[in-house]
Amino acid sequence: MKLIFQNEKGWTNEYTILDHRTKTDYFFWCSSCKTKLIRVDFNQAVHFQELNLNIDIVKVKELKGIGFLNVMTICENCKTNFLININYIEPNNGRDVFFVENIFEIDKNEE
Repeated sequence: MKLIFQNEKGWTNEYTILDHRTKTDYFFWCSSCKTKLIRVDFNQAVHFQELNLNIDIVKVKELKGIGFLNVMTICENCKTNFLININYIEPNNGRDVFFVENIFEIDKNEE
């Protein structure tokens, strides 16, 4: 597992994928083939336990952890797997905001 992106800004519009009722997909370039744009869809987000991954949870936490929700996705070009951590903030009462926190490239033997 390799950390390929870490959001050091926290909640900003750039990394927001759901702000109250407004969804915005997040895109990033595949770190392996560098030719395919990967889409992060909030509708695919689940709690970490639901992913049933065979990865070292201590290593994930050392690399800045598993976010509030997570998305597993794959590059359609080179078949590299990615784990995207999504964090949560409530900037004012009743306004739920979810944003991309970290992106990990998952090794084939960790699937």
